[in-house]
Amino acid sequence: MLARDQMKSGRLPELEQTCRAILSQHPEHPQAMQLLGVALAGQGRFDDAIEILAEAVRQRPAAPQAHYNLAKTLADCGRGDEAIDAYRRAIQLRPAYVQAHTNLAIALHGQGRLDEAIAEYRLAVSLQENSPEAHYNLANALKDAGLVDEAIAEYRQALQLRPRYAQAHANLGSALFLKGEIDEAKAHAEAAIDIDPAFAEAHNLLGNLAKETGQLDEALAHYRRAFSARPEPWALGNYLYMLHFHPDFDALRIREEHRRYNERFAAPLASRIHPHASDRSAQRTSASSTRLSSTLRLRPEGSSSKSVEPRLRVGYVSPHFRRHPAGRFLLPLLENHDHGAFEIFCYSGDWRRDEITERLQRASDGWRCTVGVSDEELARLIREDRIDILVDLTMHMENSRLLVFARKPAPVQVTYLAYCSTTGVETIDYRLTDPYLDPANVAQPPSAVSERSSETFPPSAEHTGGPLCHNFYSEESVHLPRTYWCFEPPADAPAVADLPASANGHITFGCLNNFAKVTAPTLAAWAEILGRVPGSKLLLHCPPGGHRQRVLADLADRGVNANRVEFVARIAFQDYLRLHNRIDIALDPFPYAGGTTTCDALWMGVPVVSLAGQTAVSRAGLSLLSNVGLSELAAPTREEYVRLAASLARDLPRLSELRRTLRQRMRRSPLMNAPQFARDVETEYRMMWAKWCEPAR
Repeated sequence: MLARDQMKSGRLPELEQTCRAILSQHPEHPQAMQLLGVALAGQGRFDDAIEILAEAVRQRPAAPQAHYNLAKTLADCGRGDEAIDAYRRAIQLRPAYVQAHTNLAIALHGQGRLDEAIAEYRLAVSLQENSPEAHYNLANALKDAGLVDEAIAEYRQALQLRPRYAQAHANLGSALFLKGEIDEAKAHAEAAIDIDPAFAEAHNLLGNLAKETGQLDEALAHYRRAFSARPEPWALGNYLYMLHFHPDFDALRIREEHRRYNERFAAPLASRIHPHASDRSAQRTSASSTRLSSTLRLRPEGSSSKSVEPRLRVGYVSPHFRRHPAGRFLLPLLENHDHGAFEIFCYSGDWRRDEITERLQRASDGWRCTVGVSDEELARLIREDRIDILVDLTMHMENSRLLVFARKPAPVQVTYLAYCSTTGVETIDYRLTDPYLDPANVAQPPSAVSERSSETFPPSAEHTGGPLCHNFYSEESVHLPRTYWCFEPPADAPAVADLPASANGHITFGCLNNFAKVTAPTLAAWAEILGRVPGSKLLLHCPPGGHRQRVLADLADRGVNANRVEFVARIAFQDYLRLHNRIDIALDPFPYAGGTTTCDALWMGVPVVSLAGQTAVSRAGLSLLSNVGLSELAAPTREEYVRLAASLARDLPRLSELRRTLRQRMRRSPLMNAPQFARDVETEYRMMWAKWCEPAR
């Protein structure tokens, strides 16, 4: 009785003493043995706890509670597979064991085994239909599996059973957000905060919703509240990513904000950094020498020739190895890597798979699923894989693994592809860029960048970076000679249609970027463009909600009638591509320009007018347009941006010619020369490796 009271009140050291006293008199007392294991586990002494609980199982193999306690302790210390087996044994002994079904589902969910997890959650619901937690847990798994409508129904059931269930309100809001139901999502996020004003995840959701609707100041305020309520990396990371959308933050201020992340979260992990076992041989930077290295490794013991690792090992870390901008742009690189010189590993943090996932996995030499794997465990796995060059593909975006990189598991670390900015993390050595994203002196207007056709690469040396660019980043900028991106068009892309203006009698401007990029200065510029092109219309990707009326009111104040604006909600990928057949000219937002959307527009025959600013994310349009020989469509100033769009709208013959030839321009450009792009990236990897191999000065 005393022991159970101590357990219920959380007095674990006292519980341990009580159980040991009982066991000293009765060494095989089953309850005392199990409670001792629970007490030890609760104090973080997992090895001792597992030893005691395993002995309890051996003594009473038919006791479901014994298997359950062992399973829970195994799960708590990260031994997931063993925990799953132990939970299953408990359920075999007691099929209606609700908590075992629930915890088994949680363990399976954590490993990304969603089908199995959903099945267990459904069993738990069937055993306790009036439990709001059971419906909530099932809803979370359904949402993660992409079954959003079913998830919404389960969240609603949980709230019917417990109306003031803050977590259910917040996660229902998140699921509604995925459906594009912005206003209702916001209502549930606000309900969660009404219940719990310090609910960090709910503030974060409100930040995401405000960002999605272009209310950037409100988004930043909610991200700050989320971080204040829960000062964890994800909350600060969302805030840092958001800064790139805001017109008031320049590159230097963005870098200063990123330093906070390093100081708060990354720098304290310096003690986890250990010497690397990689073969420090510059010979490995040569493709021809690496192909001979396997022979060198077979030399008899005592040979004077040094053993050389066969290939440089490159690891890519991302939760987006699928149809996602990161997955789409990475695919041409991975499928064209020289596997005679490089051994490619992918560390995938997503259980979702599609045709791009399958191709990426086939293009890699090693594929590691990292779902449910902690940062510490992933860093250890990377060390065990003897990765030489580790590449971050997420920065501060969703499911970032920057704190793996803070542990420096590879001797050379690089960031690439996410959004061409800085991580702020000092253990990341390099960032990939190109001559347009980071020219020698970004203070000079972009028009000073050499306007070259795609056939005259590489650009001259004066455009390959300089001291001013370096000040913007904690990493050293490494300039790929041609392009930051390599594009493979969707195999199922529809054919390019005739110029819409020819049939419509008016120009249709369009922007299919994330609406978060549509800032107040962007809307003002678009209103001016529409004013200069009589009868023109604007097709705008914008989720449904009250914010649409705000946009219409803003444009109306600037003389643009509502009947000239059409909104499009989130649509299927094929429909998104087909929508370009209604657009004559794409307008790039600023200061965060398009990347994937620009490539898709160009492939669909739609020219893009862009404004090149002073941050790398604002110069994506300049880079992409320069690579297809259309750098004149990247304006150096807002005034020129407006003039270019209006001038192009009046030149129907040129629009028709561009529509007819843009796909061919892209095919001939560096953007679609995947073998050359892979060689360019590999050249930089070799440079990085050779630099690491240099003797310490």
